[in-house]
Amino acid sequence: ELSFPPAFPDHQSAIAQFDTARAALAQRRYDDCVAACRGLMNIWETQLGATRSKPVATVVAERWGWEDDDPRRKFFDGLWKTLGDIANAPHHPEGRRPGYLDMSEARLALYLTSLLSEYLMAQQP
Repeated sequence: ELSFPPAFPDHQSAIAQFDTARAALAQRRYDDCVAACRGLMNIWETQLGATRSKPVATVVAERWGWEDDDPRRKFFDGLWKTLGDIANAPHHPEGRRPGYLDMSEARLALYLTSLLSEYLMAQQP
């Protein structure tokens, strides 16, 4: 069972952002739903102090003491990067038709955002 909305440390705006994503999904505004997931990812990146040179997966790996070759690092990094790629798509519409994303893709992005948020909450000190 997923937590809706997932907990976010010290970010009341995250709850509103998550509700925006859920409402967009319910209203069949799939691109808007996924764009709201991008905002949630940005909140996490800020919360964790992640940067281009120190991505979220690196921050998590350091906190949990994972070695560079630990498969959890690659697994988490792949999920985060893939979610980021799809969440950025609505903000870069050049060459894409309106309604680029469908319900199943928006739902997957929203659920994955929720799952990763729950996971990251477990990583908080």
